[in-house]
Amino acid sequence: MEIGMLWFDNSSRSLHDRVQRAADFYAEKYGRKPTLCMVNPQMLESGDGAHNGIRLQAARTVMPNHFWIGVDDRSHEPGATGNGSSKGSDAPAASSPRSGKRAKASSAAKTNTKKRKPPAKRKSKAGSGGAKAKAASKRKSAAKKSRSKGAATRKGS
Repeated sequence: MEIGMLWFDNSSRSLHDRVQRAADFYAEKYGRKPTLCMVNPQMLESGDGAHNGIRLQAARTVMPNHFWIGVDDRSHEPGATGNGSSKGSDAPAASSPRSGKRAKASSAAKTNTKKRKPPAKRKSKAGSGGAKAKAASKRKSAAKKSRSKGAATRKGS
């Protein structure tokens, strides 16, 4: 299982009751029954293997009191036991409100290939506001004025 729902339940109920609550919520939300529930190995007892068609599997990556519940990918391979016998039945129900949103989001992401422009460079404040820079700017503007006055007087004479 690569995609599933993470459910947290730290109540004092039995493991099977907590799995059943998570499975009921999953079925109501996604419109199909889960087939696999991964739990922390500390939560499993020796007799725990399956409950109401949901296979319980130990997974060290799942924290205690958390349930990673969903549809087992292997339950849809030919010859495997589970809800369906083909991979085509793995798709969510058409009446699921989430299935349409996923399709729209993925198609929009594929069509949006516009390249973004890099952000404009900002002038650093350290180099532009110093006393030396102001003095150099004044010298340059004074030199331009003197050149333009000299050219105007030569033309007029």
